[in-house]
Amino acid sequence: MEQDSPRGRRWPWVVGGLLVALLAIGAVVVWLAYRNLDSNITTIDPAEGLGDVRPAKENEALNVLAIGSDTREGDNSVVGGDSPGLADTTMVVHLSADNTWAAGVSIPRDSMVQMPDCVGADGVVVPGALRQFNAAYPIGGPVCVQRTVESLTGLRIDHFVVVDFVGFVEMVDAVGGVTIYIPEPISDPQSKIYFETGCQTLDGKQALDYVRVRKGVGGGDGSDISRIERQQAFLSSLIQKVTSSGVLFNPIDLYDFLDAATTSVTTDPGIGSIRSMASVAVRVRQIGLESIEFTTVPHEVYPPDPNRVQWTQPEADEMWAALRADEPLTPRPAPTPSGTARAGDGPSASTDGPSAPATGSGAPSPSSSFDTTRADQPICPAA
Repeated sequence: MEQDSPRGRRWPWVVGGLLVALLAIGAVVVWLAYRNLDSNITTIDPAEGLGDVRPAKENEALNVLAIGSDTREGDNSVVGGDSPGLADTTMVVHLSADNTWAAGVSIPRDSMVQMPDCVGADGVVVPGALRQFNAAYPIGGPVCVQRTVESLTGLRIDHFVVVDFVGFVEMVDAVGGVTIYIPEPISDPQSKIYFETGCQTLDGKQALDYVRVRKGVGGGDGSDISRIERQQAFLSSLIQKVTSSGVLFNPIDLYDFLDAATTSVTTDPGIGSIRSMASVAVRVRQIGLESIEFTTVPHEVYPPDPNRVQWTQPEADEMWAALRADEPLTPRPAPTPSGTARAGDGPSASTDGPSAPATGSGAPSPSSSFDTTRADQPICPAA
């Protein structure tokens, strides 16, 4: 019988060694990428600014305060214009304890509210007063915004995330642009922003113009309310693009998206790592687009100034009470006989520990059903 040559006998070991080396190199690359993304994130510890008296953590639902800053500092100066650094956009994102539904509630920046005391950037306490909501950010940054939201709603905010202009633009570009339906023409010569009606794919700069423009929108009055509606529609389209385009399964595209997202965000330490953010992303994935809804806190014209709004009562308080109790804002389908868990759902992933027993879909609906739009709504009308 012909014996294998020494070279032939060595070949499997060479291949095996090469595979081990490649796996080792891959592990190092993943580890370095992980380290790089983590180092991108800026964190602010809110402990001192929030004070000792805060709403209780009533259940294992997760409440994240998402803030869009219009600061012109650093790279954001390319946007042009002048701003003291306001909270251009503020949304409370609620993920139910049982991972069956989520709600994003926008807070109009022009809301007149009773702000609590806040610690200013210089460490001096600024007394609370009746102010426009977006005054909180220039007074004390995201910590003051969180303190204000907790004071107004009684809702315990677990984390905050601030995204600036550059981060928004780069995230949109990283996914190859986002398709959005523009229902009415936009013409703002002062800002040089123009959009025709119809279904269009916007790059990062165009998307930023679209979600920020207030004047020259159809026959509107340039209010913040119509802008909020556009922002919610765009966010739905962005979520659909990220989850359905293969971005999550393409290592290069995913890294580019995460690199853009982490470079220009500021968070609290509790969510200031890729691992913590991934934990929240797992919850969102389990919930699914069809169970994510957006709405705006009920509001009406503020009588002393028609350019401002105030929260409509008791509807606003009822909305926040529903979220505190982890009750959906619109009726949810009844649980199936086999339970509330859907096929493919795994155990809850949370940055705040294991989930409590399910309370979301089996909970009673709130006394009022609020107007919401679903994240999986069609991007463009059917032909």
